[in-house]
Amino acid sequence: APKESGRQCFSLPPPALLVSVASARQEVGSPTLAKKDSCFVYAYWCWFLAILATACAVCANIFPVFQKENELVTTKQTLWYNEVILPDGNETEQKVSKSLCGQYKLFFQVSEGTAVGAAGVGLIVVGIAVTQLFLHERICCFIYGVSLLIDLAFAASGVCVALLVYGYMKGYCQDDTALSPLYAPFKDQDYKFAESFYLICVACALFLISGFFHCCA
Repeated sequence: APKESGRQCFSLPPPALLVSVASARQEVGSPTLAKKDSCFVYAYWCWFLAILATACAVCANIFPVFQKENELVTTKQTLWYNEVILPDGNETEQKVSKSLCGQYKLFFQVSEGTAVGAAGVGLIVVGIAVTQLFLHERICCFIYGVSLLIDLAFAASGVCVALLVYGYMKGYCQDDTALSPLYAPFKDQDYKFAESFYLICVACALFLISGFFHCCA
């Protein structure tokens, strides 16, 4: 019987496998892959900032925008109502929609709408971001849609800030002698900016920065 050779034989891999391995090694250090990774980093920052901005916009609809405190009462003005808290704990609340001053009602209702709009658009952006994270890829229609939505959220929160600053400095119904004392500028009534005002300002800034990162992505 013929003796078996002590040398072990190895079969060469097919050429297609060698080509695929070589191309994979070349792709690891390729500029295209590095650019793709950089784009995803910018996209993740965009989504993270958009989530923070949305959270701020949502909270801005809950907390007071202006507040005044003295020894007797604490008065809080939210986007929805004016609340007076007495020393004994009793509270009186007047809704914006039932105000006698048309300017006051209009400005705060528009501010409500812009704040709610910014929060709602932000929630849509968050939903799209979560979808892309699960898909692990960037869909073209989502990219352009997110860019437009972030711009809308930034514009809405910016309008809200502008209206609140106007009301704080100028007041409402100042040409009406009967209503002007009640709706004098919040600044003249010793009101201070409260949580919601700063939250909507932060939301506006975060939406702006988020849009910048989205453009870089």
